[in-house]
Amino acid sequence: MVKPPKNILLLSISAGAGHTRAAEAVRAFAAIHPTGIEATHLDVMDFVPPTFRKIYTDFYLALVSSQPALWSYLYQRTDEADPAALSQKLRRAVERLNCRALLAEIARCRPDAIICTHFLPAEILSREIRKARLDIPVWV
Repeated sequence: MVKPPKNILLLSISAGAGHTRAAEAVRAFAAIHPTGIEATHLDVMDFVPPTFRKIYTDFYLALVSSQPALWSYLYQRTDEADPAALSQKLRRAVERLNCRALLAEIARCRPDAIICTHFLPAEILSREIRKARLDIPVWV
């Protein structure tokens, strides 16, 4: 029988409000759940360098509000990109370098499970948890 998680880590990104609200809703539900689930919500952008945070959030917000069709196109292109492409390898390297503090915080929290309300932490964790051979389920 699988033991239900008691310590859940919720990861969102403060680029727009939807990801944060979703994580807060899960945290609020955990707080009243009868099995005693402890849920901690972290904004991934609190664990990246200020330059990365500014580029990531400001670029997203500006593009979505002023050029939604362009954002849709870019999102589709990156979603369909070959993982072996140089652009994708470069993007992953930049993310990895900028997310070291996040990975350290996750190790410090020692969660039983992680729920991501945004693709960035889910993508980073899918690689890093596998590399570290950690047995932490990650849900998106």
